[in-house]
Amino acid sequence: MLLWNLHQRTLLLLFARLLAVHLNRIEQQPRTLPDSSPLSSEGCSSTSESKNSSPGCSMATPAMPSHMKNCTKSSQRIALFEEAISPTLETLSLTRIRELAFQGIPDMSNLRPLYWKILLDFLPLDRSQWATTLFEKRKSYCSWRVEFDLEMKTLTELPSVSPLAPDKLAIDEIIKDITRTSPHLQLFNFTSGETVHYHALKHILFIFAKLNPGIRYVQGMNAILAPLYYVCTSEAGKDDPEALLNAEADTFFCFSGLMAEVMDHFIKSMDSSSVGVHKTLGKLDALLEFHDYELWTTLESKGLTIELYTLRWILLLVSQEFELPDVLRLWDSFLADANRFDFMLYFCCAMIINVRDELLIGDFPSNMFLLQNYPPMELNTLLQQAAELRDNTDPLLLKNAIPLNQKREEDFSPTRHDTGSDSEESSDSDTQTITRTLMKVAHITKGKKKASKKGPP
Repeated sequence: MLLWNLHQRTLLLLFARLLAVHLNRIEQQPRTLPDSSPLSSEGCSSTSESKNSSPGCSMATPAMPSHMKNCTKSSQRIALFEEAISPTLETLSLTRIRELAFQGIPDMSNLRPLYWKILLDFLPLDRSQWATTLFEKRKSYCSWRVEFDLEMKTLTELPSVSPLAPDKLAIDEIIKDITRTSPHLQLFNFTSGETVHYHALKHILFIFAKLNPGIRYVQGMNAILAPLYYVCTSEAGKDDPEALLNAEADTFFCFSGLMAEVMDHFIKSMDSSSVGVHKTLGKLDALLEFHDYELWTTLESKGLTIELYTLRWILLLVSQEFELPDVLRLWDSFLADANRFDFMLYFCCAMIINVRDELLIGDFPSNMFLLQNYPPMELNTLLQQAAELRDNTDPLLLKNAIPLNQKREEDFSPTRHDTGSDSEESSDSDTQTITRTLMKVAHITKGKKKASKKGPP
């Protein structure tokens, strides 16, 4: 009997030891929930402890997956944008709207059409006037559409040589350019025939040409129109003719508002004015000369002057250098710029500096090809660089920038000493000369500082 009890006790001890080993192995294994669960546990070894847990065992706080964190941040961000244009506000804050839009308007929302319409002065800051504004402007556009529709159809069938030659040339140019407007996008692919979007673009551009006889239609306007039309139609149903017509009308007024600001770039007689394209090119040239003097002088020595590769960027607001989703993001910042379109110039300067290594060693043909076929680039990186350039530039640099055509004349003309007869003109010239001299001195100083930091060779 004694031997049996001893044997039974030995078996119990052995079983207890085996059970302890097994339990120890289970505790050492990580405790995870199935992959289908949106949450995961990191076990009791986590440093995050529940306030209500006992001192003996600290309970783990479930970790939120990254996609859920991003979703939460996106929702919070959308809420900020919605709050800024809330119907409860009597008057919207343009400063707040610009501040938010400059950071990029969320794609997964219908906020971009509203924000762009506000930034382009189509919708007033007084929200109580929105309904009246939309009704009146859409009504005006519909009347113009009816008025010019028959004329447009007649012009299309007329020969090029006719008493209505200017309008005939305009409609022919419009039709030709529309078929080349982002054909890789389904919205603008008209290879299968004339769609409702084809006719909308044609009507918008022709009505604009008729209402603005001083400029009519200039090639490239279709490229500026495309992003606006894409955004305005994004909130309209595909099978809703009334909504599409309203979107067409809204696009026309947004396009007219935008063209009112950049129209001078399309008028040749304005090229040499203070708001002409030469002044804008002069600003960009001054930026590149100031921020990367080595690159600027290298490109100049190779004959690759700034107007050769940035004229298209400026005229078309960089709409042809990136895919449409990136263009929409860029225009969020461009339209939100209180000093339109200065930030676009900083962005163009960042584009050039970002490929400086290739430009410094490349010849004229390769550099020209590179800048006219800009390589894929992380857009946020370029935007950040543009913001840094803006923050490190004295606003007077752009204000006092010499128009590019005048700068070229000064660079290649003999030195001229002004007399005291034109004191005001002489003063302005002296100011510009001093500005350029200070820019070059600043670069020499910056170069010496960089050399001193590196130490002797």
